[in-house]
Amino acid sequence: YEAQYLSSIAELGKRLQRGLDLKTILGDTVKSFKNVLKCDDISIASIDELNNQGVVLESSYIKEDTRFSLDDGLVGLISKHKNFILKEDLSQGSLVVLKKGERRTSRSFIGVPVKEDEELLGVIWLEDHRKKKFNEDDIRALNILASQLTLAWQRAILYERVKELSIRDGLTGLYNHRHFQEVLELQITKQK
Repeated sequence: YEAQYLSSIAELGKRLQRGLDLKTILGDTVKSFKNVLKCDDISIASIDELNNQGVVLESSYIKEDTRFSLDDGLVGLISKHKNFILKEDLSQGSLVVLKKGERRTSRSFIGVPVKEDEELLGVIWLEDHRKKKFNEDDIRALNILASQLTLAWQRAILYERVKELSIRDGLTGLYNHRHFQEVLELQITKQK
């Protein structure tokens, strides 16, 4: 079981390093890791520390682009302290995962920051309806995934910047002639 588990993590790490589109990378991460850890739900959010808010980018149960305050819930705590949180039973106390007032059927929770040094990109967290589902091995696995995801996330951001620079004029900010020709050709092909 442990060999299969580590093999799955290694395979996901390889796939993460091949992708350039952030949406695809995050989608693969959610699908793969949900199967590896056999949990009910997995979500990834980007964090904007300056504006004190987060946005759900990919999730197996939360609507995409859901915004939340970092002052509410466990995900906000992870982003503020830049450290993992493991909760064995969410039904004890008044803990919320994302926003105040939301009701979840999840009992177990584990989340880790996705960061490079002190720069926080986001948070990845898992939930399950069973008590005490997650343990120290899951923390290690999720930290490995977060470090691999950090590299892929940064590469995707750089790729988008380079792509944008290649189609815009640096002085005016307008699209360049080559981009215009590509879009024109695409539209002509569509209209046929």
